[in-house]
Amino acid sequence: MSQLWRFEKGDLVCAFAEDVGGLWIIANGSLISHRDNLEGRRMIQGIVMPGELYGIAPLFDGKPALTAVSAREPANLVLLPREPLIMLLRENAARLFEFALYFANRTRVDYERAQIGLNNTLRCQLAKYLAYFSGEDFYPLLEGAAFDWEPPIMVTQQEIAGMMGVSRQSISKLMTMMVRQGVLRRRGAQVCVTDYLKLLAFMEEDEPIAADWRDAMLMRHDVLVKHRGEMAEAKAPRQSGPPSQAPKPASRLHLVAGDHPDGGDDGREAPVTAPDRGRLGTRARR
Repeated sequence: MSQLWRFEKGDLVCAFAEDVGGLWIIANGSLISHRDNLEGRRMIQGIVMPGELYGIAPLFDGKPALTAVSAREPANLVLLPREPLIMLLRENAARLFEFALYFANRTRVDYERAQIGLNNTLRCQLAKYLAYFSGEDFYPLLEGAAFDWEPPIMVTQQEIAGMMGVSRQSISKLMTMMVRQGVLRRRGAQVCVTDYLKLLAFMEEDEPIAADWRDAMLMRHDVLVKHRGEMAEAKAPRQSGPPSQAPKPASRLHLVAGDHPDGGDDGREAPVTAPDRGRLGTRARR
């Protein structure tokens, strides 16, 4: 029943208002969901990442595609044709419920994304997109990878600008500001999240975010801090000789001017305030 399809970067998977053909599963690579206006400007509706599904609404209502979808990079997709899949779901209530649950979760994500543009400043909007698109490659830390690593942003500035409806220059200016304040760090061609608490502060500067999203951000912060401690311990030179020759630990930590964006030596950074964790309660691991 299933069909394996290969698309190269830029290939059109499905045009706007055309028949989707069934349910698409992204095996690897990623897709861009977009609409083009009369002037030819591409408005990005979203990015479909590996493991996600495309075409759930047309699968059930039989209507044409809501957006056009193109390959963002070389991608392998599995197509489950509509009619055989619908027959299977009618006979299996458990599978049908799984699809309904996925569709409900997807609807929540789409609703949150719609609210981002309505209620938030550009900086707050950008922080939420950065949080969302730095989560796809967070698994190496959760699996205990033993290498120096920070969560990269898996989309380009141009793609974020397309989703937010602003110029790439506006996104570049905001991200440069976040780099100066220690929220992000440039690493070669990539931009990585280096401080999830500061990013969370930007995300909540206009309004509180959903509890499960906040818990996920705090979990990422804890895992990243633990990983950095393990990396520092692994890189530290091993002591040799009798214990009496080992250096005494410092009685306090002396901060050096320049360690913080404001150039101070008191450990404070005025532009960003970390969220208060004392009022949270138990964190849920997603």
